[in-house]
Amino acid sequence: MSDFEQEEQDLLQAKKQYDGIPLPDCIDDHIRLGMQKAIQSRKKRKTARRTTVASCFVLASLLASIRFSPAVAAYVSDIPGLHSLVELIRHDKGLQMAANHNFAQRIDRFDRHNGIAFTVDQIMVDQGRMNIFYSIEHPEGLENLGLTQVELLDDTGESLKVAYAYGTPDVVTTNKKQGRIEVNLSEQTAIPDYLTLRVKMDDWLAEDASDQRQLEPTWQVRFPIDKAKYQGLKQHIPINKTVSVDGQQILFEKMTVYPTKIALDIKYDPNNTQQIFGFDDLRLVDEKGGTWATISDGFSSSSKSDDHVVVYLESNYFAEPKKLFLKASGIRALEKTKLDVVVDLNRRSLIKSPSPRLQLKEVRTQGDAVGLDFELEKDVVLDNRKSYSYFHHEALDSAGNRYEFREGSSSVNASAVESIALTMVPTETKKGVADTLSLRISDYPTRLHGSIDLQIK
Repeated sequence: MSDFEQEEQDLLQAKKQYDGIPLPDCIDDHIRLGMQKAIQSRKKRKTARRTTVASCFVLASLLASIRFSPAVAAYVSDIPGLHSLVELIRHDKGLQMAANHNFAQRIDRFDRHNGIAFTVDQIMVDQGRMNIFYSIEHPEGLENLGLTQVELLDDTGESLKVAYAYGTPDVVTTNKKQGRIEVNLSEQTAIPDYLTLRVKMDDWLAEDASDQRQLEPTWQVRFPIDKAKYQGLKQHIPINKTVSVDGQQILFEKMTVYPTKIALDIKYDPNNTQQIFGFDDLRLVDEKGGTWATISDGFSSSSKSDDHVVVYLESNYFAEPKKLFLKASGIRALEKTKLDVVVDLNRRSLIKSPSPRLQLKEVRTQGDAVGLDFELEKDVVLDNRKSYSYFHHEALDSAGNRYEFREGSSSVNASAVESIALTMVPTETKKGVADTLSLRISDYPTRLHGSIDLQIK
């Protein structure tokens, strides 16, 4: 019996035990309150130094074949040994199905320094994506531990050319945390027989960044990859259908289905008058109404160029649908003539902006670093609980100095006004005092008039 099959049996046994427990009428309110607290807790950790993804998910079924209620799922998540199953894959229908099909690889290897043990518990990997499930056991007083650096190495010490996404690990007990690292792979990524995961950690003592304490050790865990688990498990589905929305041409080219994700290639006509940024509620729907959403806790897309993107959705590899429809409720876009934001550094005002909805509130300077504080008015309904990456990672001033974003944060009030704080540092030799600073828009909450509803299989 596989590890996940054993956990499934444990879950079924746990369900029998908890079915008889009377639940309070306000249990859903408690669940919502817990989710809100989790969001607030994550917001306290600055995310500028790492690629992180923080989001909130509605409590769903633990596995496709085990239909627990949200309340029971909340109870079961407190059972030792089952937290990783409930908490770390509940948000991704594709990972749940992969786990149900014995796709996980048990690792259970660890490294320990200063009383802190970092363990790679298990992995799920295919040719497009790797998920590393880990745990941290630590002494009391280090409850705010988190990862600050993540790197995968082959046996020659060469770093893999991949991208990582990871957030604040979840608390399991007073002395233990569990989390997930997502690794975005490409077709060209060569996965060796063994990998070494190298991580650094910090201890976040307070909200103030000055209270962040970087821990000295580096934790390293070497683990094997069972390639037979995923070799040959990939499907190519050609689409080659073009749709016109609000005068803009969009080509849905192809779909590559892996056990852990779907990669959807989309191309935009270079002659479009608007730059398309993304889709609202992009999803796949099968003939039975089953839905696979865009991945929301991890890599949701990657850009090959301004006119070629790859969107990642939950995998339906193990569902084997007979028909598939691609749907989206909206398309975020902006006229190409409005993509630049220009800041007057002397007057501390905007010279150029996509619309009056974007306002500059403050210009901060400290040494060579430049900080910009914006406010952006968004749609209360369409942008509810949503935040986007609004600017490209580089900026250019009028003297020719180039800057890169060092850190950023945002918060949204009840009126859907988002406060955005950016800090940039120069990456080239200082060429003199500048009067203006230019940024490029990479996403914006304006939309085309139309939606997507396309049969692709």
